[in-house]
Amino acid sequence: MRIYAFLIGALLLGGVCPVAAQTVLSGRVLEKGSDRVLYPATVFNKTAGTLGMTDQGGNYHIVARKGDEVFFSYLGYKTDSLTIKGTESAPTDIYLEVSSQELPEVEIGGLTDYQRDSLQRRQLFHEYLDKPPVKLVDNERSPKNNDAGFGLVLHPFTRAAEKKKRRFLEQYAVFEQNAFIDSRYTADLVTRLTGLSGDALHAFMQARRPPYGFARISSDLEFQSWIKQQYEDYIRKTR
Repeated sequence: MRIYAFLIGALLLGGVCPVAAQTVLSGRVLEKGSDRVLYPATVFNKTAGTLGMTDQGGNYHIVARKGDEVFFSYLGYKTDSLTIKGTESAPTDIYLEVSSQELPEVEIGGLTDYQRDSLQRRQLFHEYLDKPPVKLVDNERSPKNNDAGFGLVLHPFTRAAEKKKRRFLEQYAVFEQNAFIDSRYTADLVTRLTGLSGDALHAFMQARRPPYGFARISSDLEFQSWIKQQYEDYIRKTR
């Protein structure tokens, strides 16, 4: 699974702010009490505005810096978080507890697991998704030359935060598309249609991933036929 990350540097108040050393936080997301792998769990660096998803083994990797707050969530489980204390190098496993609280039935009735998980993600990321965008104006632009009257010159902190939000929204759109594909293109389904398992299954699913548009509009029969066709072509070309 692709991991999305970006680095931000800024000149503030005429000086250069020191940038904290970054690290790659990694580990697995598991169910507390059973060690069952949770896939695909959401991993969200709230401080940096970056997110990722666990793979089929429950493994995650996300870039972070000292002081960053990272959240872990999965449908039907309580969200957990941790604050980066330094340059962690050892894997950090996260154990999520089954949640006894459910969303109101009026909100989730008739929804698929993907739709419920997407709704949970929207609740977690609401401050990025629901806050209206701020128009960015060039700091060098003079208010007196603005035909509209008073110009708007944003403080560097505001500009950095808004750019971070826009980058996050771009990542989030791609993330949601991948989450939808994964909700249909499951290991159980591919195994049932092809007989593949283990590393061979993983290799095939990575090599022949369906496009988002097709996954969105195809019927179950069309989707399954596509998988069979891809498998036949894959076997023919790898012999």
